[in-house]
Amino acid sequence: MSERPGGRALRLLAVLALVATGLLLWPPPVGAASPAVTGAISGPTNVGENLQANYTVSATGGPAEAVNGTIVGDLTYTANVSGPNTTGASLTPGAGAILNGTASLHLTAPPVAQTITLTVVVKSSNNATGQNASNTFTYAVNIVEPFTLNATIEAVSGESVGPFDLTVLLDGAPVGTIHVPTISAGSNYSIVFHYVDTSLSVGWHTFSISLAQEHGLVEFPGGAQEYSVSFYIAGPPPNDTLWYVAGIAVLALTVFIWSSQVAARQRGRGKK
Repeated sequence: MSERPGGRALRLLAVLALVATGLLLWPPPVGAASPAVTGAISGPTNVGENLQANYTVSATGGPAEAVNGTIVGDLTYTANVSGPNTTGASLTPGAGAILNGTASLHLTAPPVAQTITLTVVVKSSNNATGQNASNTFTYAVNIVEPFTLNATIEAVSGESVGPFDLTVLLDGAPVGTIHVPTISAGSNYSIVFHYVDTSLSVGWHTFSISLAQEHGLVEFPGGAQEYSVSFYIAGPPPNDTLWYVAGIAVLALTVFIWSSQVAARQRGRGKK
């Protein structure tokens, strides 16, 4: 009994459908291309000596990420800090997982002004295929001497005061806040504020704090409600190169004139 042409075509279509399904389900070869490992480090570029700062590492790609963007493996990192003098410096956690594309790092700066480098090595792994790839990212941080405000406040109302926040002004503009915890009646509390800004102009600048919003419950020494302190930004050292060059030229001219006079006198003596 002969098969009808239509049935043969249906069987061929079924075979092709099975083959296509197998290709879709077949795991990719070990050597299959994957997105490159990319990433970056973000955070402050200037940090005060002995101060702390937070940074974010973002990373994606490599064997841990499928072509369609799905995470199918693990993204991990190791981090360290390097520089001329890293005594007292740390970058933590020193290793960990990158979840949802990011990881947070905490820097404790060294006590010496310098430029340090944050280095993060990101590894992308896929255990199913045995593939691994990595990339290294660096970030330069300037460690600078911070401008510091120190003051003491006292609770004078006969009862505990706080907690509250104080606004710090620099040349009349807000630049930060200081959180003050609860202060027991009659007790003192020392406040410290560090400010890092490498773009301040040459000349005098003033930090100021007001306790007016605390309605006389706390005060600075001597009963003051306002406190201010000024500091001076010096300009770059003078460039004396022009004066050095001029001095050398004058010296050379003097030597030349003196030598000419000596030579003339010697010639005069030789004619006698």
